[in-house]
Amino acid sequence: MKTIKLLHVVILTLLLTACSQTFFVNVEGDLNSGVRFCFYGNLSDKKPKEHELREFNIQKQIGDDWKDVWTIEGPFEVACIDYGAESADYKTLVQPLALERRMKYRVAATDTESPIGYAGLTFRIDETGKPVVDD
Repeated sequence: MKTIKLLHVVILTLLLTACSQTFFVNVEGDLNSGVRFCFYGNLSDKKPKEHELREFNIQKQIGDDWKDVWTIEGPFEVACIDYGAESADYKTLVQPLALERRMKYRVAATDTESPIGYAGLTFRIDETGKPVVDD
């Protein structure tokens, strides 16, 4: 069964990359001052770029499963977004849960471009409360 799931993921990835574009997301800040996600057109960009997002989702890993901890839906334009921020520009589908130290998270975002763009990131919160991006 796991082989079939893996095969589906590989096929889906190939299909999405063949008919989509990519943009990039990065995480910064800390649990005390706030965690922020910024979007970039290229990895080499120094300044965040406005994107019109369709959906933004963060999940926490619990064992082998992932649980939604915050999901918002647009469309809405943003270069950076603070974790848990509320705005009339988007609809909150999953209310933000507290981010926790020593936990692993993943971020997924889709934009409204044609073809649709995708961004993703996996990170953990270290003992000091800072997000550390996984390689």
